[in-house]
Amino acid sequence: MTADLPRELREAIDRHVREMGPTELARAAEELSARLRSPTRAPVPVVRLRSQVLAYAAYRVPATYAAALAVILAIREQRPTWQPGSMLDLGAGPGTATWAATSVWPSLESLIALDAVPEMIDLGRELGTAAPHPAVAAARWVRAEIPAGVPAGPFDLSVLSYVLTELSPAAITETVDRAWEATAGTLVLIMPGTPAGFAKIIQARAQLLRSGGQTVAPCPHDAPCPMGDGDWCHFAARLARSQTHRSAKQAVLGFEDEKFSYVGVARDLGDRADARVLRHPRVLPGHITLELCTREGLKPVTVTKRHKDAFRRARKTAWGDSVDLAALRPTD
Repeated sequence: MTADLPRELREAIDRHVREMGPTELARAAEELSARLRSPTRAPVPVVRLRSQVLAYAAYRVPATYAAALAVILAIREQRPTWQPGSMLDLGAGPGTATWAATSVWPSLESLIALDAVPEMIDLGRELGTAAPHPAVAAARWVRAEIPAGVPAGPFDLSVLSYVLTELSPAAITETVDRAWEATAGTLVLIMPGTPAGFAKIIQARAQLLRSGGQTVAPCPHDAPCPMGDGDWCHFAARLARSQTHRSAKQAVLGFEDEKFSYVGVARDLGDRADARVLRHPRVLPGHITLELCTREGLKPVTVTKRHKDAFRRARKTAWGDSVDLAALRPTD
């Protein structure tokens, strides 16, 4: 899928980033990129100063918004009648996940955004004044560390987006426990789509299932993850780069693909997907092969062109989509 920042958010970021010159922005973004990619990165926030926060908004918010929107749409697909009214955004940054969630669920009326960095909170409040959904502008911002500052619930929706990297292993366990205790509906965890990011997601998923949760997405089951050693479950969202985004990244292309891993866990789940597509479909002359995660484990499914209806459905299927297995069976 392609996900663009909402016009209001893009324009608000552009206005604030003008505080910095192009050279200063590029330098701050390069330093931010180095900290984010460092293999020895300490479990602490990567930004503190106003210049670092603005560089983060220009450099990372478009990608984290695209990932959050893709995940939230996947959750809504599995819970189509669910209408959350309250949301807790933990490690909220400038409120990216709240913008994504309110664009999908207009029912959200009460938002709490928690972050440890005062400059990030200030920017989140400033950006929120431009939001088309009134709940974003009215969000209550809380300055607190995770996990100690996780507020008591209940919240219909809780989100930890790109946060677990900044925590120690013990703090991750405590944060997931506290977030789950505060969640009455669905808890969503999002991480970079790397082996390390996926490892944290799968550990948190196991912890939540032991606490009585049920997997909403992407998994079509609550069994242990069937991915083998050296492999990891991740997905991608394509996003358009604005001029500010290209300037921050010193990039030429007008788009990029953000890879992410995630899990959504609910207390009360209805229907579940049959399967999920784990790779780009392999389209070859006369047939399409889908690599699927199913309730019975990993399973490749090949659909041939002579079965027109099933082939037509397979051709419209993309990496990350949920799949109705019955629709892929030959009926013609």
